[in-house]
Amino acid sequence: RFHPELDIASLTIEQAKEIYRKHYWNPLYDALLSQEITDELFDLGVNVGVRAAIQILQGSIRYLSVGPVVIDGEFGPKTLAATNALEPTVLLREFRARQAFYYASLVINKPDGNEEDAKRFLLGWMRRVMA
Repeated sequence: RFHPELDIASLTIEQAKEIYRKHYWNPLYDALLSQEITDELFDLGVNVGVRAAIQILQGSIRYLSVGPVVIDGEFGPKTLAATNALEPTVLLREFRARQAFYYASLVINKPDGNEEDAKRFLLGWMRRVMA
């Protein structure tokens, strides 16, 4: 939906990489010490939008530590430093819990949708969180 002008099925690998690089990757991600956190943040950004993914990460950081991180959806030096300062397994657990909460909130707060579709999407999203 983000690129309605593109024929997604016809994209080359290089074209797809460029879209990911341009729209979903922050160069500061290269400085993250945990590949698992990097992968999780990138994947979530592709699925829900980069700003929302960073806000979820920042909420996780704020819950686990007191520090200068503001939940603003911007991945800057303070978010990078705070992410790298936390034990990756602990941060990943909190980050995934908050992702699950985010997805559940989407379903709960959309009462006008088809309930069966909502349940199906939610289960798929939960599987994605746990992968």
